[in-house]
Amino acid sequence: MTKEERAKFKEMSTEEKETYKAKRKEEAIEAFNKSELEHDYKINDKRVAYEKRGGLSFAWFKFTQLGFWQAIRRWWNKFKHLHPEGAKLIYQVFYFLVFSNGVTIWQYLVMLFLPNLIGEGLAAVEFVWPQAELWTWGDGTKMIFGIFNEPVKYAADGSVLIGGGVGNFIAFEIAVFTAQCINFPLQRNITFKSHGNPWWQALWYFIGWVLISIFVNAVWGFIGPVFSHLITDTKAITDLLKTFITGGLSMIIFFFIFKIIFPEGEAKKKEEN
Repeated sequence: MTKEERAKFKEMSTEEKETYKAKRKEEAIEAFNKSELEHDYKINDKRVAYEKRGGLSFAWFKFTQLGFWQAIRRWWNKFKHLHPEGAKLIYQVFYFLVFSNGVTIWQYLVMLFLPNLIGEGLAAVEFVWPQAELWTWGDGTKMIFGIFNEPVKYAADGSVLIGGGVGNFIAFEIAVFTAQCINFPLQRNITFKSHGNPWWQALWYFIGWVLISIFVNAVWGFIGPVFSHLITDTKAITDLLKTFITGGLSMIIFFFIFKIIFPEGEAKKKEEN
């Protein structure tokens, strides 16, 4: 329902509401039946074309027309007509999760290799700010919190390990930034089907990314030192934990930001125009 329809619906009596819902359902079923008929016509045309072509394309076409897949397609098509708002939300959440998790994997892969390319020089430069001492562990080591918390990591022989310091901070920010460059067009064009001003949306996306990055870095600034103290501090484990903890938090917050910067109804306005 539009805002105007919701307002009118609230003002209706119980009997009027039931009549309205029954009418909407009848219209939805009628639209569903019409769309199924149109689908059948299109499929028949495709079947003729694929039969002429033959090969793997025809085999794939026949696979997609199996009863199981068609039952799912019909169910989803009917659900879309009966519950358009719920279907849209499910669609958005599904693609949002697919793309968000995809770029999270990209971040992890970048973090596996980029710190090594940056080298040991920057890994030997500590980057912890602000250095707030929270407590002292039983073994005498201190729990240091920092919004940006990349201490230098050392091996048992005292040599510098890749995966800490300024080098790791730079690598992580590059990984996150490139992930967002991939994520933004996918979410805008496919998930939310937005037709707003892309430069204006990109600006707000960038501002949101900076603020969220500071927040998730602060969260990791607390969690990271705890994990480093409690578990074997290997680069693969810390990279995995950092990527999925910070990526998971960012993903949740970004969904609501996307709902704001990619407002509803833009696609309808463009179609009307």
